[in-house]
This record gives sequence, structure tokens and C-alpha cells, in this order.
Amino acid sequence: MNELQKLFCDDLVQQVNWISDALGNEAWEDARSQLHYLKGAAGVCGADSVYETICSLQEAVKSGDEKGMRNGIHGLYEEAEILCADILGKVG
Repeated sequence: MNELQKLFCDDLVQQVNWISDALGNEAWEDARSQLHYLKGAAGVCGADSVYETICSLQEAVKSGDEKGMRNGIHGLYEEAEILCADILGKVG
């Protein structure tokens, strides 16, 4: 599982950047699609905190809650940083 988690982390920040850009450009369908993809990957990798943060962000996007979206993307960056520091510390 460590190699799968490492691959997930290698791509995670780029994925979050794409989601952030989509939200900033009000490309809601792109954001929803990318969140769905990332949520599935997080679930497979056992990244529970990232998964839960994505679920909250999806709800904010669905309801048009701009503050929730800002908080959600910020939280997703934080969770990604914590997760990847932990995983890469174990793998590397």
C-alpha cells in the first residue's frame, strides 16, 4: 500500500491546484468532476482525512456555498500536506 499512497501523494497537490483553479474560474462541473475523481483515489488509498475534506468541499460546491468552498480548498491543501509528509516520511 505504501507505493500506492506515494503515487497518490505525487499527484495530490496538482489535483488540488486544478480544483482550486476550477473553483476560482467558476467551472463548477470541472470542479465536481475532479473532486469525484480525487475522492475515489483518496478512498482507495485509505486517506480518510482527505476523503472527508473532499466530501465537505463537494457539499459546498453543490450548494453554492462560497465560504465553504474557500474553507474546503484551504482545508484540502492542509490535509494533503499532512498526509504526504506522513506518507513520504515512511516511504522515503
